[in-house]
Amino acid sequence: MKEPNVIIRAYSKPYIVFTIIFFGFCWLAPLLMTGNYHRWLSSLAMSFVPWSGFMLYFAIYRLEMGIDYIKYRSMFGGSRTLNFKDIKSVKEEFGVNKYTDKYLPTDRLVIIPYKKTGKKLIVINQSAFDWPELSPIFERLKEQSKLNRKK
Repeated sequence: MKEPNVIIRAYSKPYIVFTIIFFGFCWLAPLLMTGNYHRWLSSLAMSFVPWSGFMLYFAIYRLEMGIDYIKYRSMFGGSRTLNFKDIKSVKEEFGVNKYTDKYLPTDRLVIIPYKKTGKKLIVINQSAFDWPELSPIFERLKEQSKLNRKK
């Protein structure tokens, strides 16, 4: 029997936090202002644009794991797929260890393929996902990289 694919999307905490920040401001702003109705509408409209950008940013994250592959999609990195047999190692990294890390997520899972495959490494932003959902995938990837090194 074929094992089903595991699909993980960004968890709901960022959605809730940014909705409270942006639209909470819209409801609080009229109380702080003179009570002008047009100012309330303009603050609502101005908050909608960044809110929709943040919602799009978090909604685009997707991590899919099949029987023999892993696929990751992010807004700025695009979509990348890697077969398990091509995985050399898996590392969990935090912070900025070298100069080029400043462009990467602070809390990341790095999947490094063999150079002979010609594929790029996959950098997964762990802060976008809920850790209990991500943990089994991390363990499976580590196990698979150990199996590949033994071959």
